[in-house]
Amino acid sequence: MPNSHLHFSREEYALRLQKVRKAMAVHNIDTLIIHDPSNMAWLTGYDGWSFYTPQAVVIGPTGMPLWYGRTMDANGARRTVYMPEDHIIGYPDHYVMNPPLHAMENLANAVLRPKGWHIGKVGCEMDNYYFSATAFSAQRQLTQRRASGCNGTGQLVPGNQVATRNSLYAHQCAHRRKDARRRI
Repeated sequence: MPNSHLHFSREEYALRLQKVRKAMAVHNIDTLIIHDPSNMAWLTGYDGWSFYTPQAVVIGPTGMPLWYGRTMDANGARRTVYMPEDHIIGYPDHYVMNPPLHAMENLANAVLRPKGWHIGKVGCEMDNYYFSATAFSAQRQLTQRRASGCNGTGQLVPGNQVATRNSLYAHQCAHRRKDARRRI
């Protein structure tokens, strides 16, 4: 995305995606749906306070990840992720707080099915505050019952817990700026 403000290089994000796909292969997962905001940021650069409503990053078998969230929050994705416009997918507002409809139904029907990503084993982060039982039920029902729970933070997003040289440098710079502000 040309107007994005990236905290890391595109090469760094490609390396992170490669690590996740390697972990997906170990667990025989074809498509991974990430809901944790920290994992979404680590994988794509997404930085937004939109976790009040369902959102996700979807890693398919090939290609770049997809950012998926409320249409009004897609502008934040356009400014912070490295993926192009066609990888930023917003869902309509009638899926927000409107049972029995759920945004994950839309993800499964409007995004996963057309790409064929509903056919293989679909992994999602089960031990996550931002992923509800209703979301899992919607995904599982519409992905031919192949949705599989996993601990995405520890098992499938391994680099999020392992600092890279670039992330350590960014952390050090932020710490120095914080110290400089204290001295003023």
